[in-house]
Amino acid sequence: MDQCTKSTVLILGITVVTYTIVGALLGFAVTYFFTGGSGWKYGMALFLMVAIACSVYAVVQSGKPLVEKLRGKGVTADTEPRLYSIVQRLAEKERVPMPEVFVLDVDYPNAFALGRGPDDAMVAATAPLMRLLSDEELEGVMAHEISHIVNRDTAVNGTARISAKLLTVSAIAMGGVGVMLLASLGMGSNTRSGGNGILFLIVLAIAIPVMLVCLVMAVALPSAAALMRFGVSRNREYGADESAAYMTGKPMALARALVKLDEWCGREANDYGDASAANLWIVNPFGRRRRRLLCSLLDTHPSVEDRVERLAEIEKTLGAEKYRR
Repeated sequence: MDQCTKSTVLILGITVVTYTIVGALLGFAVTYFFTGGSGWKYGMALFLMVAIACSVYAVVQSGKPLVEKLRGKGVTADTEPRLYSIVQRLAEKERVPMPEVFVLDVDYPNAFALGRGPDDAMVAATAPLMRLLSDEELEGVMAHEISHIVNRDTAVNGTARISAKLLTVSAIAMGGVGVMLLASLGMGSNTRSGGNGILFLIVLAIAIPVMLVCLVMAVALPSAAALMRFGVSRNREYGADESAAYMTGKPMALARALVKLDEWCGREANDYGDASAANLWIVNPFGRRRRRLLCSLLDTHPSVEDRVERLAEIEKTLGAEKYRR
């Protein structure tokens, strides 16, 4: 089993287990006041089926919905010769099928690759990206995205994005379960009396720990989703940088592009807001302003400074004389 498959299985496994637990807790919360919580097994079975269905979707999903959301337009050698020719040349060099090429009609410079594998891949660049970068810098960015395709990072990143959304939904469900249990406890305290008081205390002893688990999960799952995107993304970004540097033979061209993009994304005028897709872009679309607010453990990308330093080391390894020819 290759690293890509292992990562995908791990991500989907975490999602399925989490949803199964959520279903059991939700089933308990819905039925505990009436039947002592015996509905946990039905909730678990229902959410297990939902998790399996969502996992299948995460594996087979296409990147087209995201491209459409970003007002992407497919381009050809006739409509966008500069970008298309760069991607075509790199794909031929790496001996992978020519991916679909899109230009995104958004107001920030960035790029990403999506797809289930080399045979079903797409690369997308925003219009401001092409205006901002020189030909060598644009080639470095596209080589980075082609590297994601070659290394099958696109499948893992897409799966992580969908799974992170599912974990966030789980957090909302857990918050709802906690509220339901709290409300039902209040109802029970008003209606249970006499001989039933002992039964209520027994149920109470079960419900309170479950409620606490629900509330903890409601708080922890969004962070777990962010950590998932981070864990999947960081090393793969380093790997794609390295592959792109050797692919083009011009590591510092990619380094210059990364610095330009990071500086742009760090501007206060940048209003990017889709955290669920942040791990897909070549540079953290939130820029430095997000890094000032969150611990680096919750960042989806390694710092540009670290990436540039690594690219500079590759430049030394390759030797400056090679690029003067």
